[in-house]
Amino acid sequence: MNYHVRIIEVAQDMEEEVVVEVLGRRLTCFASVCPHAILPGGLYSADFSLWAANGLELRETNEEEDFGLTQLGEGFRYRVVGLLDGAVLDAGIQFEDEAFTAEYGFLTKHKVVTEVDRIQIAFVGPANSDDIEYQLTTRKNPQPKNRNHVE
Repeated sequence: MNYHVRIIEVAQDMEEEVVVEVLGRRLTCFASVCPHAILPGGLYSADFSLWAANGLELRETNEEEDFGLTQLGEGFRYRVVGLLDGAVLDAGIQFEDEAFTAEYGFLTKHKVVTEVDRIQIAFVGPANSDDIEYQLTTRKNPQPKNRNHVE
């Protein structure tokens, strides 16, 4: 799914590391596709995907854990809790991957959890929609209590 994001920070020591704001949340992402210069404060259209060095492994969870994204440490790692619906994992931000259907179709309509090595962001281009500010600030869930947690 395509989102409008605001660039908060581009790391000085690793240009692929970017901090973005999307749907009122801040995420530290790995810029996997960036066909143009991005600048702090700039608004861009982008897609998100999940990546794990040893492959994504989803498992069903019944834990009393909120849907969302929790950053694990200071880097790119995240714990992702969401609802799997076919090829889409909805953790407040939707991640689409056909492998979800092929490998985890039996978990459709179930709450799942995974830990990923990074959330990748692919910049599509400058944002040009009239609803940019609305999408940047609209939340599906209330403000998280843990500063490293994003619904």
